[in-house]
Amino acid sequence: MGIHQDDRTGPRPPKRELHIIAYFVPQAWINDYAVDVDPEGETDFDVAPELKAMGRENAMNLDREHQLRDDLQYAAAAPQWVKDWSGPFEVRLRDPDEVEALFED
Repeated sequence: MGIHQDDRTGPRPPKRELHIIAYFVPQAWINDYAVDVDPEGETDFDVAPELKAMGRENAMNLDREHQLRDDLQYAAAAPQWVKDWSGPFEVRLRDPDEVEALFED
C-alpha cells in the first residue's frame, strides 16, 4: 500500500519556468528586396517575459501581427547588436507552439 500521486497533500512544486526562444534574422536592402545577411553575433534570445506582458491574444497571433514580432527586437534578453540593428529584419520564434504553454495555469 504505497502513496499514490492523488493521496499527497502539501505545497505544489514550483511551475517550470518557460523560455520562449526567438531568433533574429538581419537583412539588407538589395534591389528593393530585403535579403538575409550574416548576423553580427548571437541571434537567439528569450522573449517569454515580453510575450507574457503582451497578453495571450496578442502572443498567440504573432504570426499575423508583424509589428508585435518586430517589437521583440528590443526584448530585455536581446543582444545589444540586435537592439541596435537599423536595417530590415525578421524576428521568428524557434517553437511557436510553446507560446500557449505560457498562459496555462
